[in-house]
Amino acid sequence: MTNYRRKRLWTIIKKDTFLILAEVVIVLLISFLSAYIFYELSLLLKADELDKFDLYYTTMIRADTSPPVEVIMRTATFIGNAEAVSVLAMLTIVYFLFINPQRWYSIKIPVVCIGSISLNLFLKYLYERPRPEVSYMIEAVGLSFPSGHAMFSFSFFGLLIYIIWHYRGSIAFKILTTVVLVTIILLIGISRVYLGVHYPSDVLAGFAAGFSWLLICLLVLRRIEHFIKSRALKRADQAGRAPYIS
Repeated sequence: MTNYRRKRLWTIIKKDTFLILAEVVIVLLISFLSAYIFYELSLLLKADELDKFDLYYTTMIRADTSPPVEVIMRTATFIGNAEAVSVLAMLTIVYFLFINPQRWYSIKIPVVCIGSISLNLFLKYLYERPRPEVSYMIEAVGLSFPSGHAMFSFSFFGLLIYIIWHYRGSIAFKILTTVVLVTIILLIGISRVYLGVHYPSDVLAGFAAGFSWLLICLLVLRRIEHFIKSRALKRADQAGRAPYIS
């Protein structure tokens, strides 16, 4: 490896290190805020102080029950099903494994998705909140707090937003795609209240938990990725060849 190439690679690593440190601080602050919101909601839930909040926003969201709105809500809730998210995740993994190989993206997706589902089940059984006793438009089983649809969608589609902004493409495309994905996330959460299978506080808690989980995963995986790439560079430098870093 030439001295110029070696210096260039080390410059990239140093730049990545600085960016990761800045990212760590920002991620920890946002993750703490999200976790705090979830914690406050859980305290209010245990103290039975969420009734007014839930009643007010449930009434607001279910004010218009026209057929077109119901179709939109049913479609949104279908997209947020664990099965649908799993299929989309598998397709994305296949894309980053075989079509456009990006090893670390193909690792981050299953870690975020499987962890989100597992954590949601744990939290549901921890708080054991029953579903709303209102007229519902679809069948739903299991416990209510936090909303699985809200948590899964925020984790997975939030990860897609992260990937898009770290990937090639125009700013206009990135902004447009982000707006679309954020809209999908919000519609999925609203649909659960509209269809009568969740309280608004369930959805808000699901968003907070999903966001916290996503940020923690990205923080940890980024650190691992940086560590492994740095070691690969050192080994390649010692062997006098260019490292393979994907």
